[in-house]
Amino acid sequence: MKRRLFGHLTCVLALIPACGSAASLTSYVFLTDTGPSGVDPDVFTTVFEPGAAITSANLTDNGQPLPSWSVKNWTTSSDSSDALESDSYVWFRITPDPGTTMTLTGITIDVRPHGSGPDRFAVSVVDVATGFGSRLGGDLLHSDQSTIADGFKTWETLSASSDLFEDLTGTFEIRIYGYDAKQADSEVLFDNVHLVGEATQVPETSIALLLAPSAILLAWRRRFRPAP
Repeated sequence: MKRRLFGHLTCVLALIPACGSAASLTSYVFLTDTGPSGVDPDVFTTVFEPGAAITSANLTDNGQPLPSWSVKNWTTSSDSSDALESDSYVWFRITPDPGTTMTLTGITIDVRPHGSGPDRFAVSVVDVATGFGSRLGGDLLHSDQSTIADGFKTWETLSASSDLFEDLTGTFEIRIYGYDAKQADSEVLFDNVHLVGEATQVPETSIALLLAPSAILLAWRRRFRPAP
């Protein structure tokens, strides 16, 4: 009886999902399209899309071994607050599965600006249901802020982190803004975008009900255990 009882309890406990752990919730490497290349099984993400102000967004190899995403026409404003009010951004959406909460802790982005920039970037997390958005971290700056007459600057990995986005449900839009471009048709190459965080399944009432028979059996066994 003891072995069967605890075996039953172990099987029921195995149905409760483990807590989430911080990792890449979704990644984009732009090999053949702008869709996600890796996604946490407890979330859904969309393809990367250009904002309304972007005039051109295409996959290109640009003389590199692997493709990247070329995006043109960024705002020339040097103020990040102004940039966040513009349509000069690229975006994707992420939604946790039903019964799941999501925490966003950071993002990393490989960028290669054209010689005319933009060299400055910002990330915003927008609640699609309310339209309210908050920045994820501070300004992201390419190390080379100079203007080059022709050609591209070097690839650089930029990252931002935040502890403001916890226990999220619903759909959120991740926007990457570029600003302080030196000319209107400026271009940036994007690659290896990784949104970092965790998705945690919340135990449902039905699971608690599954535990009830085992708990009752344990209590009954203790109550009627023969005296030593």
